[in-house]
Amino acid sequence: MTFAVYNSSDTKPTTDCHFTAGISYTDKYGQTQSFNAVHWDFTNALAAKINWQIFDENKFNEIAENWSYTKGADDFNQLEEPLSNDGKYHPLHEEENTETPGPSSTTSDCSTSLYNANAVFIRATTYCRKDYMDTKGGYIALEASRVCSKSNSEQALKSEAMYAMKQLDKLVRQTGRRNACVFLDELQRSIERGKR
Repeated sequence: MTFAVYNSSDTKPTTDCHFTAGISYTDKYGQTQSFNAVHWDFTNALAAKINWQIFDENKFNEIAENWSYTKGADDFNQLEEPLSNDGKYHPLHEEENTETPGPSSTTSDCSTSLYNANAVFIRATTYCRKDYMDTKGGYIALEASRVCSKSNSEQALKSEAMYAMKQLDKLVRQTGRRNACVFLDELQRSIERGKR
């Protein structure tokens, strides 16, 4: 979006611009939900510093001014209840699990959010140039995944990972690769800051 505005001499703005990118999705009730996900500012002076032909789009959030995610974006991966193919809740889903911990149930040591982050970092290799698995956040998510694998069934783990990967696929379809990769950058940094 910013590239299109600032890389064309026909559309270059004469003033500073404020951008907002939103996400729309269909909730579990079939209703369309939308929210603003990220905001940023951009100027002609900043655009002039960028060689758009070789610029690494995964670093966009590092150079855009006043880049910030909304709470809606931070919570996006928790907006819908994870469902398995048979319509039942995933065994790893922490909020819905009321069973005694066992082979197909979550335990207090298993972080579903970090397990899901590990799954989407793996899937991200399909869409993004950055190797999220080879980052501090990726290592944290991988270690959490190992903890989950010790206390959950292979079927439950596979089901949870597939759900998380499909959510990333859906995000890419709805917002594009670039926005999905930017979202993953923020997820990685969020994990590294200890938020997940």
